[in-house]
Amino acid sequence: MNSKQIGRWITLNEPYANNSNRGAGALDSATYIERNSSSLLLTAPHSVRHYRDENLQDKKADVWTGGLCEILGEELDVPTLTATGFKQEWHTWDERSDDFKNIVVAAIDRHAFVVDLHGMQDHHNVDVCIGLGPKPTAKVMLFADKLSAALSPLNVSINKPFDATPPFTVTSFVQSRGGDGLQIEIASRFRRPKSNPEESSYFVQTLANALRAAQ
Repeated sequence: MNSKQIGRWITLNEPYANNSNRGAGALDSATYIERNSSSLLLTAPHSVRHYRDENLQDKKADVWTGGLCEILGEELDVPTLTATGFKQEWHTWDERSDDFKNIVVAAIDRHAFVVDLHGMQDHHNVDVCIGLGPKPTAKVMLFADKLSAALSPLNVSINKPFDATPPFTVTSFVQSRGGDGLQIEIASRFRRPKSNPEESSYFVQTLANALRAAQ
């Protein structure tokens, strides 16, 4: 176990856990950490609680994904974008003008490949689900193939149970604008740096290596 890495993840995640996982930032705020001229952007849009729809006006956060996104950014030396404040009601990307959307648009314009990190519950019985989105290009398919192969021996699925096709996903938005990107759903058991540090540390390094191999 890399205890230094786990300690760093815990520290990086503290702002996201503030205010009962609503984050330390103002409403609709986001944090962008710029690094070199990488063609990759890692995002964590659900790192804090957020509005999903009328029935889920205060949806639970994908806990630990904010800190995970940041530590992967440090490991890979690539830019990261995370939500740091509660995302208020919204229905379509067209009506949004917040920093998170604007930074994603800028990434698309510079032809960055967007990897969108999410968290899923363990009952889905997979370790990682790669969602290809509604309009995956050949580049997306190749990236997904390389990523899936490099994540072995984890239990990896493609598009089941989450295919990233709903219009509110980052992946769907990126592809609708002609960009390249996919979604990675991560089982809860690999996002427990405090209670399950060994598996969590193993996962961080495995995913970092897989993302290197997929580029």
